[in-house]
Amino acid sequence: MLAVIAALLLGTIAADARGAAARVSCGNVSGFAIENLVCQDEELTRLDRLLRKLMDDVVGERAPGQPAGKRLQERAGKWRARRHQCWRAQNPRQCVVELYRRSIAELQVEVALAGTSRVVHYLCRDQVLTLRFHDTSVPALTVDFRGREVFMLRDRDSAANRYSGPSLSVSIQPGLLLLHRSGRNESSLKCQPSSQQGSETGRRTDFAQCSNRP
Repeated sequence: MLAVIAALLLGTIAADARGAAARVSCGNVSGFAIENLVCQDEELTRLDRLLRKLMDDVVGERAPGQPAGKRLQERAGKWRARRHQCWRAQNPRQCVVELYRRSIAELQVEVALAGTSRVVHYLCRDQVLTLRFHDTSVPALTVDFRGREVFMLRDRDSAANRYSGPSLSVSIQPGLLLLHRSGRNESSLKCQPSSQQGSETGRRTDFAQCSNRP
């Protein structure tokens, strides 16, 4: 899964030299509604530039003519397709913002541009849950629980310290963590801080599922 994520993110820009395929060219948007939205929105433009810079830094180390580069080229349109599909979302702008934020954080972690800033352990009904906070431009963490890892971003509009992924979310409070499964009508699992000490700083994650600061 880790390799797939890397290929998808890097493939966005491998089809064109130095990241041109990833960024939106506002001088030639070809009438695409999502690209027009990016060009007309200050936050989206800033996110687009940040993602472009990250990808430019990475793709310079990869040779497009080599097998790895060719595989990236084959995946070049997938990220753009995901971005265009946001136009069908109930809130297209929010969809695009979250896609950019997630891509930026995943790329920074995947290529080791961001490490693990701290590791915190909780006990949830005698089972250990581990949070690894990443030193990314977009606040992010990985939850490790019951043999599964889920990558999460901090919610942008929530006053609470809440992180969400595609299937789980966590709310972090003083002395308490609430774990909730998305789409299920059930109470949140309450977890208490554990005295277990982590030595996992810098560990790279294998995202089981991949889902405010830029």
